[in-house]
Amino acid sequence: MTRGSLARWAFAAVITVCLSGSCSTDDGDESPSTGRRTDGPLRMVPEGGYSHSLPVGAEFTDGFWVLRLDGDEPATIDDVRIEASNGLEQLGVMLAAPARPIASVQVDESWPPRHRYLPKRVLVDAIGAEITPARDGWELLIGMKAAARGYLQRDGVTVDYTVGDKAYTAYLPISVFICTDKKYEEDGVCPTPKGF
Repeated sequence: MTRGSLARWAFAAVITVCLSGSCSTDDGDESPSTGRRTDGPLRMVPEGGYSHSLPVGAEFTDGFWVLRLDGDEPATIDDVRIEASNGLEQLGVMLAAPARPIASVQVDESWPPRHRYLPKRVLVDAIGAEITPARDGWELLIGMKAAARGYLQRDGVTVDYTVGDKAYTAYLPISVFICTDKKYEEDGVCPTPKGF
């Protein structure tokens, strides 16, 4: 095959793929499970996590992560859900506005949060909330319940959001490990796996 015929064959293959609907002029990746784009302006996070001891049935607020947007357009939060959870049940989701007194409260042993650094005046329901780009970001507050006995784990959080007419999804690999009894602790502390 000559270079000319190879180039014509490649061009014909691209046209065929595009005409079949498998080609897009829109740059960016799409989640196969949701059809939402994964290349949105919500800043991605490195893997991380923490551990805590709580009795079975305890409700608590996870405030480990702060959402920050790149660019200058606001985003609407469509959904927030915990992923790969073993024994932890999601109760609800709120946001603490950038005007909150401190950067974040990692754990509050109540849901809804009652921590003194999370006053009601800075709290909003997350679903349907419009967040704006802000230096201090929006603290993501996830209500959870230790619904089983053992060493419980949540692997991450998925946030679905919309900017303008574009729908995005972001997976935040922030893990939570909960010990519901002293027998799951090591030296009196709920262990966090190596690497967190």
